[in-house]
Amino acid sequence: MKRAELSRVFIVMLAAVGMFGCTPISTPAPEEENVEELTMEYTIRQRRSAKRGLSAHLKFVEDVNLIAPGVGWYYNWGTAVNFSDAMVEGDVLFYPMAWNLNFNADAIRAAKRACPEAEYILTYNEPNLVDQANCTPAAAATRWGELKALAAELNMKLISPALNYGTTAGYHDPIVWFDEFLAQPGVSLDDMAAIALHCYMPTAEALKQFIRRFDKYGKPIYMTEFSHANGAISNNVPQQQSFMAGSLNYMECDDKVAGYAWFMLRASGQWNAISIVNSEVKNLALTDLGKEYVYFSTFDKECYYPTGEAFPAAHYRSNNAEALAEGTTWENSPGVKASSDVTGPVVLCDFFGTKMWVEYGIEVAKSGTYELLVRYANIIDGTFTFTIDGNEISHLLPATTSEDIWKTTKIGGFELSKGKHTLRVALTKGRANFNWMCFRRTK
Repeated sequence: MKRAELSRVFIVMLAAVGMFGCTPISTPAPEEENVEELTMEYTIRQRRSAKRGLSAHLKFVEDVNLIAPGVGWYYNWGTAVNFSDAMVEGDVLFYPMAWNLNFNADAIRAAKRACPEAEYILTYNEPNLVDQANCTPAAAATRWGELKALAAELNMKLISPALNYGTTAGYHDPIVWFDEFLAQPGVSLDDMAAIALHCYMPTAEALKQFIRRFDKYGKPIYMTEFSHANGAISNNVPQQQSFMAGSLNYMECDDKVAGYAWFMLRASGQWNAISIVNSEVKNLALTDLGKEYVYFSTFDKECYYPTGEAFPAAHYRSNNAEALAEGTTWENSPGVKASSDVTGPVVLCDFFGTKMWVEYGIEVAKSGTYELLVRYANIIDGTFTFTIDGNEISHLLPATTSEDIWKTTKIGGFELSKGKHTLRVALTKGRANFNWMCFRRTK
């Protein structure tokens, strides 16, 4: 079975066990209908991102099942493939790593046999750090030829040594180490399908600036470790959530970023806030941060939501910052966080400025007049514009008094023709978080 078919099967399986679903709403709706307490479930229609991966030590088969809806690949700094049957079922790939100069070629061959579709071999983990691979460019080059030969034998591609700011004398700047490595006999940039980076900075904008430093090489980027840090990894969950949302909004839209992997699956103590899966063996589940990572928007431009069906507000196809992704400038955009509503894993949040907007693809089966149901929560009143086919409607969303108190409102007056359309939701003033929306025909 092909990977795309496996993904569809997996989503159907999730729907079968009640994680997702679609609750149709009868039409037409009477004008006097009070929809405030109306709730709906929705089907996740966006395709899984080919970029999204994870740096992880998988301990339980449930780990694979939890991440598979949104994560397509992972690595564990080594070569041991765990839970291969569940990985095939969930369509998750494993990329082996030659962690340092003592790599085992036979172990990499075994990893390829266990995961035949795996395309990449990761190399040398942070070679300019004394507590990691810890090798000079000249030393790293001594076994590079063997890695090239191994990749050719296995029909795989090499990704560069994982570059980060370092602790070895003379090589704090990863570009200094990398340029010297490229100058070694037998080493060429052409040997590498992509450049691996690690980033532990306190803002998504700083992560982008770090990536921009490597544009000069003309190679795709794999961000194989990243999380919020400022000297030390933050154990503040809201900080990690905000950093993750900004980073994913950016990296999903930058064509120069071919892949990324959050650090890490499960942690404890001083790093607990970065965990995307909990440690409760009898009740394994995604953490709130994990829901954000697994179910974050993939900016799927081929995804259109049919009228009469609720669609997740967190799964926008574009936002106000997308066009800036490949440049050097930065613009904040709305984020995503775990849902506190009765349905759905994540919600759209953090509209903080009037430049912010998101868009969705809508497919209308029959021309007519439609109203838009909106499920929202807010501490203060929020005014938003809802625009489709040039028809802009401004609507006040009265405060629900808490981001955990959800209400549904309806916005009428959309004349929609049969076919595909784009809905834009933009902030005018105030605040609101959104769970789902739904167009339904009134006449």
